[in-house]
Amino acid sequence: MPEPHRLLGVYLHLARASQLRMQPMVRDKLLVLAGVQAESMGLAPISALCRKKVLAHNARHMLRDWPTLEVALADERFCTYLKRLNRRYSKERAEHMLDTLGIELGRERELYSNDLEYAAALLDTEPEAIDDILGAEPRPTPRGAARQSSNGSSPAPALPASAAGAVRASRMRAALVVWGPFVLGLSALAIAAVLSRTLLN
Repeated sequence: MPEPHRLLGVYLHLARASQLRMQPMVRDKLLVLAGVQAESMGLAPISALCRKKVLAHNARHMLRDWPTLEVALADERFCTYLKRLNRRYSKERAEHMLDTLGIELGRERELYSNDLEYAAALLDTEPEAIDDILGAEPRPTPRGAARQSSNGSSPAPALPASAAGAVRASRMRAALVVWGPFVLGLSALAIAAVLSRTLLN
């Protein structure tokens, strides 16, 4: 049985690979599985981000019927759908798919201070940026936070403008790291094509 964080990593890696291979429907299914796994680990922000990414691609996905995956998991209709996904992408098959793609997790998780940071990195972001990405949608309350509020503690303050700007800059840097080589490759191909036409003329 894989460790919880490993299974989450497997689903998120496969979701990213599906996106790069232009298989959005497969990516959505894997994000649902990743979101459910994150929910089981108490990572409500990651679960919410997975849900948002699915709905951003397919606004008519059944996830729209529930505000969070935690709520969806209490509904028999969603659980039936989840059972189908688990049969199609069982833990063993997911691991095999990862091996086929040549992705080796190894001790990857140890590079991060916690599971939230690890999962956020696989979603090309940082924990501090998740509120900004979720936008107007309220961030799901982590387990136990509701009890703290009832005891009189105040909610966490919003990020100041300077911090929000730093988060956006960090997200831009992360995007450059992920997509930079791909863009450079396309540019090189375009330049080679132009030079080839010039020489032929």
